[in-house]
Amino acid sequence: LELRFGQQGRTAVMREFPTSVRAQLREFLYGKDIKQQPMFVGCSDIFVQQVISRLEEETFMPGMTIASAHDIMQELILITSGHAGIVMDGTYAGGVGSGSSPPKLGDAKHFSAKADTPNPDLAHLTEHTVSRLGKGDHVGGEALFSQILQPWTVRAVDTVKAVKLSEEDRRDLARDWPECYRIVLLNLINAARA
Repeated sequence: LELRFGQQGRTAVMREFPTSVRAQLREFLYGKDIKQQPMFVGCSDIFVQQVISRLEEETFMPGMTIASAHDIMQELILITSGHAGIVMDGTYAGGVGSGSSPPKLGDAKHFSAKADTPNPDLAHLTEHTVSRLGKGDHVGGEALFSQILQPWTVRAVDTVKAVKLSEEDRRDLARDWPECYRIVLLNLINAARA
């Protein structure tokens, strides 16, 4: 099937399978990563399985914007491989933990992009790196679940593979699972305060 779909990727291949098989494949591919997300701690297993069953895969090439500052997020993006960085005030800075709070640029290590990043196309940027977003981190959780503006821009440093939960799916989950939805909101608020 992968040869038949070529560059369309795993999502196109997944659409060829019946819904029940797709759910099992998504559980196998993403279940461990999703279940380890702090935002889902305390949620029922069935709720987490519903989240997993709705995920779509996405790939971001180096330099692509994953989320723009001051936008209302339409997706929750969970990074499954690769690295992303946070861009603030026109300068590039590596990500933070699980995407829950902005970097403290005063603590940043300053370096040249040419020497330290795998992508020479980003060499024109001056970088202040606190840390980077990587596997297991998320983008847009606070903005999507709380309906606030995305606080910073996030760009792919290298090829980032991610899974995303759409705004429509978020609304459906909030309607069908209000208690678990409240737990996710509380987890995000607590992470932002930490």
